[in-house]
Amino acid sequence: MIEGGEGCGKNLQAKLLAEWLAKKGFEVILTREPGGTPESEQIRNVLLNKENKIDSLTELFLYSAARADNYSKIVKPALERGAIVIKNRGWPSTFAYQGLAGGINIEEIRKITSLAIQEIIPDLIFIIDIDPEKGLEKEQNPDRFATKGLDYHQRVNQGYLKLAKLFPNFTTIIPYQENNPSSMQEKIQNRVMEIIT
Repeated sequence: MIEGGEGCGKNLQAKLLAEWLAKKGFEVILTREPGGTPESEQIRNVLLNKENKIDSLTELFLYSAARADNYSKIVKPALERGAIVIKNRGWPSTFAYQGLAGGINIEEIRKITSLAIQEIIPDLIFIIDIDPEKGLEKEQNPDRFATKGLDYHQRVNQGYLKLAKLFPNFTTIIPYQENNPSSMQEKIQNRVMEIIT
């Protein structure tokens, strides 16, 4: 999983990692949350639309519905046939955004999330750590979350860092480097190599 706040470059890093693994001969499935299936992409549109007024609890259930569909139709079948799945966002985002930033009880999130992910635990989580102010400045097409303000996104950032402490065995923090995505990707690839060799 590639995680991080707004403007951290998750899309690029996930794409580069998928291309690198494919060149090594692995079957790679690159997917995203919310999204990845026609149904969950529709939920994505609802969640990110700036015109919609949605509270954190409703966000939690919408994300969980999209996640359940993604895991059932994409993640589980891919893992069963031995493919590597790279997720551009996943359940850590829910802990950071709806939990630490949105005020939803973490234990309640854990219960709902465990149903959605069908007890499938990631081998690795990468959190790209970007200063929230810089990240928001980089957003060219801000969605509903990017418009929630700096205070909210500072809490998101704190949530990610707290999550890294809770799951130190499979979480790696990648410091954001302006104009140097290759250096960030190198750190990601080095960590991935530790478990695929």
